Amino acid sequence: MEIRKPKIKSLPYEEWKDNETLEQIASDLNDGGTNLVLGNLDQLINWGRSNSLWSLTFATSCCGIEFMSVGCARYDFSRFGFEVTRNSPRQADLIMCAGTITNKMAPVLKRLYDQMAEPKYVIAVGGCAISGGPFKDSYHVMRGIDEIIPVDVYIPGCPPRPEAIMYGMMQLQRKVKIEKFFGGANHKQTAEEKELGKSNSALIFEEKLGISAEDIKTKREAEWQEMKKPAAKPARPAAAPKTETTEKKATIVVDKPVSKEDVEKLGKEIDQLSSEATAKTSEETNTKQS
Repeated sequence: MEIRKPKIKSLPYEEWKDNETLEQIASDLNDGGTNLVLGNLDQLINWGRSNSLWSLTFATSCCGIEFMSVGCARYDFSRFGFEVTRNSPRQADLIMCAGTITNKMAPVLKRLYDQMAEPKYVIAVGGCAISGGPFKDSYHVMRGIDEIIPVDVYIPGCPPRPEAIMYGMMQLQRKVKIEKFFGGANHKQTAEEKELGKSNSALIFEEKLGISAEDIKTKREAEWQEMKKPAAKPARPAAAPKTETTEKKATIVVDKPVSKEDVEKLGKEIDQLSSEATAKTSEETNTKQS
């Protein structure tokens, strides 16, 4: 590893110009029985932090079952130092959000994140935590936890396999190993930046990319409202004009018992109507033949 201008009283810096000389000195001392490791304090601390990441137990859905299986004997992520899970945010290094986050659960997640001590990290496990998953069009599910807290590692899948979770944890290890624990671009903030109450990720987005997290949230909410806006009601068709109706024939109302004379009278009327219809038909036939 590279050594940046070490200062040793008994050995001036000008006596060596590259790391090979240091490595040769360290090798000679090791051959003599002296335990010597070359490095800096940042690398030593980050080596310990990356291999002892304690996660906060925050499984709200089926992705939590996959996280449990990673801790069992078949996969055993204690080989990487991940096996310690804490129930208190004050003793955890990261939140592994495994599952769906509803609008009712979102304030709880944000409160737990704020209660964690720096440096702290977030891993979004599964499609629900990343983008809402199959419930993204639902009225009560968040479309990704990155709307309220910064996410360091995304592990896609529905749910992701244990191998994917282990790979995501290893990616977080790599991220921890290159940080500057004693200040720098990763964790150092000025007094003015601390008063703003913004995370380092939000500041980096604004300074380097010119992107504001609040603007992104406002834009997403506007798109969501526009997409869920009810469609305009179709115009009611015009009423059809009323047509002239023929007068209905008077209804025969029987309000008294029918006598024999009435039946005979009705029969005579029917016979008369039948004879008139027969005569009319014969006349039409004769007219057509002539």
